[in-house]
Amino acid sequence: MLGLLAVWLLGGHDPDDIYSPANIEAVKNLAGQAAHALVNIRHANDLRALYLADLESREQERQKLATELHDEILNSLALIGGNMDPFDTPSMILKSYQGAIRSIRDMINDLRPSMLNYGLYSGLAALVEELNSLRLEEMQVFLDIPDTDISYNPQVEMHLYRIVQQACQNAVQHSRANSVHISGILEPDAVETMLGEGEARTIAVVGLSENPAKPSHYVSAYMQQHGYKIYPVNPSIETVLGERSYASLAELPVKPDVVNVFRLPSQIPAIVDEMLALGLKNLWVQLGIVNMEAAKRAEEGGIRVVMDRCIMVEHQRRQL
Repeated sequence: MLGLLAVWLLGGHDPDDIYSPANIEAVKNLAGQAAHALVNIRHANDLRALYLADLESREQERQKLATELHDEILNSLALIGGNMDPFDTPSMILKSYQGAIRSIRDMINDLRPSMLNYGLYSGLAALVEELNSLRLEEMQVFLDIPDTDISYNPQVEMHLYRIVQQACQNAVQHSRANSVHISGILEPDAVETMLGEGEARTIAVVGLSENPAKPSHYVSAYMQQHGYKIYPVNPSIETVLGERSYASLAELPVKPDVVNVFRLPSQIPAIVDEMLALGLKNLWVQLGIVNMEAAKRAEEGGIRVVMDRCIMVEHQRRQL
């Protein structure tokens, strides 16, 4: 182990070589730090697993309680209500009965929001409506997510909903903001559609650089090596990766399956405009590049969007 670390750290030595005392001490320190790092990573993973298990247990208890309240308590109250004569029952009792029904329904909705049955977007929309109805601190909450009927695994939807719900509650309780914006893109099938077997095979790379050290270059080279046809889009160069470079998407000889973007966030809207004009359907914006307004406009125009993710990493993950 020490020999291998020494080769990595010092270079030019074989693991069987004799190292100076200073080099051995340096390698020992490195080995100790590496060991501590590995232990910390393991502890972090263990804590994360425990947290997820606790979270899952809580949600199961919530679901169980919501089901019991609905199937047993509400049904029993409904039977009682069916035997109550609204003309003979005192108004105070009727009012209390109706108040109890509303309270139990509110409890059920808090335990398992009913609108989540129609998808995550519907659940978040109902959460925003509820928060705005409270008018706490005169704060306005906005849902900046394109309307969609996409559904995820129910457990995933519930976890995401709880994260947003807690974040909004923290903002209401601890911030003095005038508004809260919930933004994002719901894209369960976008990656698979763009990288799936027999799907996209041509990629226009906007901002492809000649510099091999740039992500646009080595990511595109990787995709090229894995069978994808690359069309560079960069007006400042003539050729790169053995391919002619084009000044714009409009100059490409084909309609690419995917437009992969390595440009500043401020330049994404113009790319979306060009894609809409050309009828291009798949936009992949690389890791670290985010423009939610442009993404929303693209999706509203029928463009499938993956944003702030690396196409090379996602391709590698699919190979595992």
